[in-house]
Amino acid sequence: CEPNRCSTELISIQSPEQTILLVYPEDSPAELYLRFLRNGTSNWRFNGSQQAHIRNYPRRHVIDRENGKPILKVSSQGYSGSGIGSEVETWFDLSQPQFQPLFGFSPQGNESRLRGISREKTTRAFFVRAEIHTTTFVRFTAPDGAALGQLTIDTIYAPAANGKQYNYLRGTLPEPEL
Repeated sequence: CEPNRCSTELISIQSPEQTILLVYPEDSPAELYLRFLRNGTSNWRFNGSQQAHIRNYPRRHVIDRENGKPILKVSSQGYSGSGIGSEVETWFDLSQPQFQPLFGFSPQGNESRLRGISREKTTRAFFVRAEIHTTTFVRFTAPDGAALGQLTIDTIYAPAANGKQYNYLRGTLPEPEL
């Protein structure tokens, strides 16, 4: 970052003791997350980095506690182009020794067609005990803006055998509501 052209934020976690340095240059569509773990009583060691690209959606991150574990949720740009856009949210389990994604999904997105059917979707993701459940709502519209129907999809993800990520377990895909 150039002097006075960069913002930073410190995200402190107590258990396990760590700090994430968030760096976002004012003239760049990217955020950089640098993780440092406490090593002993006074030493810190660099533990990894992640980058989030920002374009059509606001910068957003939050720390949640899920099942007693600190989870960093980071928003970034997904698909982007003419008539298409999506946001991606990536979750990191900060109780793990590695700074790697635990789970990711698209909380919102759209596809606009001038002469075809357009779609707009929103997704909520949440923990239910050790599983992650998602509910996705998709709305379909005609070129004149008339509502064509909607669809709700429920999906469940279970911890992988290595415990470091989540895999698709099962989902429901009912008939569209017309």
